[in-house]
Amino acid sequence: MYRNYFWLTASIPVILFAFIAVGVTTSIPVDYVYAQNGSNMTQPETGQTIAWQGTVSSFKDPLKGHESHQVAVILPPREDQAVYTGVISFIASKPVEVVTLHDYTLGNMTIPDKFGVVMKAPTPWREGGEVATAMMALDYPKNTPTFSANVPFVGNALGLHTTNGDQFVATYTVVAQVLKANTMNNVDSAVNATK
Repeated sequence: MYRNYFWLTASIPVILFAFIAVGVTTSIPVDYVYAQNGSNMTQPETGQTIAWQGTVSSFKDPLKGHESHQVAVILPPREDQAVYTGVISFIASKPVEVVTLHDYTLGNMTIPDKFGVVMKAPTPWREGGEVATAMMALDYPKNTPTFSANVPFVGNALGLHTTNGDQFVATYTVVAQVLKANTMNNVDSAVNATK
């Protein structure tokens, strides 16, 4: 009996990953991001101040175009588009960057190529949503035995990240407020620009 139970519990993450890898599911709920983070945390309420700490391991980044990257989610994406603002302190097993996600909501507006391109991706946890990804590379001292930093941040999600696909673990402490955000787009000069 215990052998069958162990096989079943050990197989669930593999089966879930296989469904996602072959595209059987078209969206990844926020609960999936929580589960991948290996925690039982609940999404903090708007207006709340949080102080969380723990150790996380990385997994394959679920964002389209980031499939070869690794990410460890610290503050998962918000279903309500509220933002986290605060400071993270961490020590990682390998050089990582801090990544924040920012809700990218332009509706039907198109920005001409001459304005450049914002790195963005569809949200796997919200149908039709997009996020812009801000990856903050850190300048670690040469020949350091540790990869650590204290970094202020703001965004709809927070994580640690590698673009080279290296898996890692990190121990962190994060203190943040959860604030309601108002979308304040002002892209008239781009949308109304003549080509």
